[in-house]
Amino acid sequence: MRNRPSFRVAFCGVLAALMIVIMLLGTMIPATEYLCPAVAGVLIIPVVWEFGGKTGALLYLAVALLSLILSPNKEAALFFALLFGWYPLARPKLQHLRRKPLRVVLKLVLFNAALAVIIALLLFVTRVDAFGLKEILKGIYIPIHNILGVEGLSLDFQWAYNPGIFPFGVVALVTALIRKVPGRETGQVAKDTARQMANLTIALIAGVAMVQLMMHSGENGSGLDSMLSQISQLMVDLVGSAFPYMSPVIGIFGAFVSGSCTVSSTLFGPLQYETAQLLGLSTTTIVALQITGGALGNMICINNVVAVTSTTNAPGSEGKIIRTNLLPCLIYCAIVWVLYLGIGI
Repeated sequence: MRNRPSFRVAFCGVLAALMIVIMLLGTMIPATEYLCPAVAGVLIIPVVWEFGGKTGALLYLAVALLSLILSPNKEAALFFALLFGWYPLARPKLQHLRRKPLRVVLKLVLFNAALAVIIALLLFVTRVDAFGLKEILKGIYIPIHNILGVEGLSLDFQWAYNPGIFPFGVVALVTALIRKVPGRETGQVAKDTARQMANLTIALIAGVAMVQLMMHSGENGSGLDSMLSQISQLMVDLVGSAFPYMSPVIGIFGAFVSGSCTVSSTLFGPLQYETAQLLGLSTTTIVALQITGGALGNMICINNVVAVTSTTNAPGSEGKIIRTNLLPCLIYCAIVWVLYLGIGI
């Protein structure tokens, strides 16, 4: 009876309906949007056992397509389509590999690739206004008023919009559940991660504090110009028309002390723009040189180096890494100078 096509169609139809119901439950029951796609994926296993991989693949495609069309929670549907649904199909093929190391490596590659795709999609749908999730996540925050006793100095900590929490933290927890990692091991991993992040946190706090101080230095009761305006005027007086050759160096320095090309451009971009205007230079070219320098500065960025040494458990080697990367950083900077001189924008 099981070999009859009618039984196969009926059995897969019932399972498909059940899987769709489970996917829809994930939209109605709080905190199950990741659990329900996993449960639905498990139901593909008996189909693969009984009727083979082709029938299982058709069932997976049908449920994935219907979930994306019918389910209001597109995120859960994507989790099924990109992670939980296809793995029961790939697992029997992987199990037939004779060499265990190769089997383990392929499983890790497939699983991590799926996680990378999911994280990228989550970042995309939560950062683009058209999906409507951005404002929802931003609306979940912890208000902090009168910081350090300063009246009016407040902060709304939008923890749900923080990528370290969502999606990276959420994906890490879901991965631990999928891999059935014991709670004790998960706790130990969390402790080790916190310990490794201690030095990085100190560097980040110092860098962010300096950036904020320079950006808001113009807001003072004495009516003084901001630090960036003062530096702009100093650059005009010191280097004059040779300022374009200083632009990438400033970008490198900004990334070195602030932590990234983005923050470097946020901090020194206005300085570069204002100086270019004072000297009558192309603002587009000067800002481009700033961004190029900021990208090069990532090679010797303190935050990046501390993150690497913390992750690889190599504390104390920060100075050696910076010194090693400094030479290629300067070489690339010289190439930028030559290109600017040759193009003459």
